Amino acid sequence: MTITYQYRCPKCNTYLGDCEICTSCTDVKQEQVKQNYVSSTPDNPYWSVRSAFLMWGLSVFLIIAASLLSSFIWIAGKSMLGHKVEIQGLIKDQNYILFFIFATFIAQLITIAATYNMVTLDGKSFFDAVGWYWHPKFKVWHASSLTILVIAISIALSQIFPNQETDLDKLLQVGMSVRIATAFVAIVGAPIAEEIIYRGILYSALKKRYGMWPAIFFVSLLFLAVHVPQYWPAQGILISLFTLSFFLTTVRAYTRSLLPSYAIHLIFNFINGLGIIVEGLVNTHSP
Repeated sequence: MTITYQYRCPKCNTYLGDCEICTSCTDVKQEQVKQNYVSSTPDNPYWSVRSAFLMWGLSVFLIIAASLLSSFIWIAGKSMLGHKVEIQGLIKDQNYILFFIFATFIAQLITIAATYNMVTLDGKSFFDAVGWYWHPKFKVWHASSLTILVIAISIALSQIFPNQETDLDKLLQVGMSVRIATAFVAIVGAPIAEEIIYRGILYSALKKRYGMWPAIFFVSLLFLAVHVPQYWPAQGILISLFTLSFFLTTVRAYTRSLLPSYAIHLIFNFINGLGIIVEGLVNTHSP
């Protein structure tokens, strides 16, 4: 891992970057502040808790905006073509659902781009800033083993707590193409976008200010909260999601890197996405 240094003005604490003179205090030169640096690491980010929450809020806003905008565009387009559109019937319209899933994927890509821009503002490599590397004592087989453990816990929780039909379940029943598209977004887009937001940006800022365990708990609560609309009232699934986030954030905390938690999240979603597709194939061929 490459460590860079953030040289800051001793008067106003402004980040100097490659500038020799502070833009706020023009009489202070960089040569005078060689001792006034902050080591920039994944657990010591330059961004504040406020900036982290703003980025989290943007990610939530983009998902909501994708839902509303895709619905508006679909309804407006159908109306312009002279087709009558019933709002209640959209949830059974396979083409609309595919368009909605596509919009969600675009929102995830925009989120990734926005986080990249934020993380690299100080000139540091994106991968170094979020800790995109393997820990010497945590490799792929550790991630795979821990994923199996999390899935086993999730299955156990689903037997203890009730799982009722969710909005996602209703969408998946529309058709096989919806299942494939959902699995694709869950595997390709969700793990990287969510890991960067929750354990790359939010956790780093919260840990720096409040400590490891408060940061782990709060990040897990936020991760759960944004998934409630999708999985309510399936209590077993929601508790499993909190458990997943707690494991992911704890791994991020102890390895001080993001790649291990991303690997676990990716494997977890891959197995679940595969299950969604297999379930559809079984239902299709069932008498």
